[in-house]
Amino acid sequence: MTFRHCVAVDLGASSGRVMLARYDSKHRTLTLREIHRFVNCLQKTDGFDTWDIDSLEKDIRLGLKKVCNEGILIDSIGIDTWGVDYVLLDKQGQRVGLPVSYRDNRTTGIMPQALVQIGKSEIYRRSGIQFLPFNTIYQLRALTKQQPELTAQVAHALLMPDYFSYRLTGEMNWEYTNATTTQLVNINTDDWDDTLLAWTGAKKSWFGRPSHPGNVIGDWICPQGNRIPVVAVASHDTASAVIASPLANKHSAYLSSGTWSLMGFESKMPYTTDEALAANITNEGGAEGRYRVLKNIMGLWLLQRVLKERRITDLP
Repeated sequence: MTFRHCVAVDLGASSGRVMLARYDSKHRTLTLREIHRFVNCLQKTDGFDTWDIDSLEKDIRLGLKKVCNEGILIDSIGIDTWGVDYVLLDKQGQRVGLPVSYRDNRTTGIMPQALVQIGKSEIYRRSGIQFLPFNTIYQLRALTKQQPELTAQVAHALLMPDYFSYRLTGEMNWEYTNATTTQLVNINTDDWDDTLLAWTGAKKSWFGRPSHPGNVIGDWICPQGNRIPVVAVASHDTASAVIASPLANKHSAYLSSGTWSLMGFESKMPYTTDEALAANITNEGGAEGRYRVLKNIMGLWLLQRVLKERRITDLP
C-alpha cells in the first residue's frame, strides 16, 4: 500500500480540529490537511462552567464524514484533548451529572485539604504530578462532597479523549498519558493509586487500568459502512505534540503553546526530588515509557479572554 490516511481529532480548551494525514510510503512524505475546525467554549449550566460535549461530538462526526464523503479510505482515527476533565456514565453508558470544566470554581479550597490530610510530599511521591487546584483528584473530591447523590449512579468515569472514543466505538478505554494528568496515577505502577483515589471518595471500579498508547479501542462505522479502527494515541494533547516535535536530540527541550504553554523535556526517569517538588515540576506520562518533565506557564489564555470580552471573532 503506497498511501495511508489517518485522521487526527485534536481538541483544545478553546478550539478543535479534524486533520487528515496522508503518508506516502514510496516517497516517505507526510502531508497534513485541515478538514474541519470548530470552536470549543464554556457554557453555564445549573451554575457550573461546563463543556458542550454534544456540540464537540457533532463536530467530530462532521469532520469524519467530510473525509469519508471525499471517497478516502481512512486507516485509523486518533483523538487527543486537554487534560484533567472527565465525563461520568451509568451502567447503561448514559451520562451522569454535567461535564464540568476545570475552570469552574467548585474546587476552591479543596487542594489545601489534601495537603493537610495526605501531605504534599506524599501526594508528590505517589503521583509525581504538579499541584494545580483543578487537577482531577480535587475535582472528584468536590463532586463526592458537594453532589453525593450522583455517586450512587456512577459506573464509569472517562477522561475527555476516552469519552469521545467511546462515543465513536462503544468501547471504553483509559489512556495512560492523559490519565497521569489526574494526579491519581501511581508513578511507580502506572495504575490508579489506591490511597489518592480513596481520598477523593470515587470508587476504583469507575476506572479501568490505564493503557499505554497504541492499542485499538474499537471501530467507528463510517456512513459508507466501512469499519475504521479508533486507536488510543497519546491522548493528552501535549503528549501528542511532544511526539511530533522535531527535537534535535535527547537533551532538547520543547515549548508547546495553546491555552497553556508547557515547557520541558523528555526523560526515561521521573524527577521527584525535593527540588522538583519545590519547583512544582510535573512528570506527566509520555509515549514509549518516557516522562514529560515540564512546567505549566501562561499561554494564550489572556489573549483568548480579551478576544471574548471585546467580542472579536478572529485576528488578521
